[in-house]
Amino acid sequence: MGGRTRMAIGFVLIRTAPSLEIDLFHELEQCGALRDVTLIFGEFDIIAKVDAPDEDAINAVVLDIIRSKPGIEVTRTFLTYRH
Repeated sequence: MGGRTRMAIGFVLIRTAPSLEIDLFHELEQCGALRDVTLIFGEFDIIAKVDAPDEDAINAVVLDIIRSKPGIEVTRTFLTYRH
């Protein structure tokens, strides 16, 4: 549309092992592929925004960067709706 490049945007909810949330938050905060890394309360410990060229790139960030870190127990990824 109008020559603009559309980015894929995803939000990743991350559950960590007990007492590792602060350390993992700081690790993820340094990752250039993640934006707006935030500590949260509830079932999950961290939420991170991923901006990427496409959904495959978001998948790579989740699998290769987030899930590869020791102490990450569960992730849930939500892709935004593009209209």
